[in-house]
Amino acid sequence: MIAPFAFLGADYDDELKAFYTNTSRGDLVELRNVLAALTEDGLIDTSPLLNLIRREITQEMLDKIAAEERKGRLLLISTTNIDTGQRVIWNMTKLAASKDPRALDMFHKVMLASAAIPAAFPLVIFDVEVDGKLYSEMHIDGGTTSQVFIYPPNIKLGKLSQQHGGERKRELFVIMNELIRPDREHTERSVFHIAGRAIGILIHSQGVGDLYRLYTIAQRDGVKFNYTYIPADFKHPDANVFNTEYMRALYARGYQEATSARPWQHIPDER
Repeated sequence: MIAPFAFLGADYDDELKAFYTNTSRGDLVELRNVLAALTEDGLIDTSPLLNLIRREITQEMLDKIAAEERKGRLLLISTTNIDTGQRVIWNMTKLAASKDPRALDMFHKVMLASAAIPAAFPLVIFDVEVDGKLYSEMHIDGGTTSQVFIYPPNIKLGKLSQQHGGERKRELFVIMNELIRPDREHTERSVFHIAGRAIGILIHSQGVGDLYRLYTIAQRDGVKFNYTYIPADFKHPDANVFNTEYMRALYARGYQEATSARPWQHIPDER
């Protein structure tokens, strides 16, 4: 959700802070009744979230992202095609610069899909045409297949740089909006709570695995590796993304860490 704001830099710091700290549960989702588990594709209605995205991501913002595309910058967001089980990487800068009248609506849909937590949030449908035939693709959170990505690991950047005279300083910065070690949590003995907790653990573990994968690629290719995450001593009585007070506390701690003497670590550590 924060990617377009962060991409455009300091001019959007105030909007980013407001988006992160002043958004309530009602601004994001509406809970469906228990029968939604049997009749719907998600337990939560994300219509409010889509409306919020439409309000915040304007045509003016899209034009600014398009201007960055002309400078050679890339804003990439991933989703997961649930039918094929494959990650899809969307070039949002190219989309913004396309001048297609449908670009803004597509931008909104990709952002919504990238946040569609499996089972909890409804999936997002994209209509596509292949060889003259129309298809509907169902997309969910990109974190289902990979929490974070750079370039494919089969591209050996260090070797290619040596072969083609492209040696230069390269750095990778990874921000994990996660604890490295999962917090203990009492899980109620019910299908919904167990399934939700299991999915959360699975996605978290994959995120840690992604961190080590990126570290390994960076080491191989001579890229300086930097990462940060939520400190283990950060505690809140209601650690829930729909809790405004929690999000404000998390933002404040993140700001504190970012302005500290050593905001980045360089070797993954699960302690």
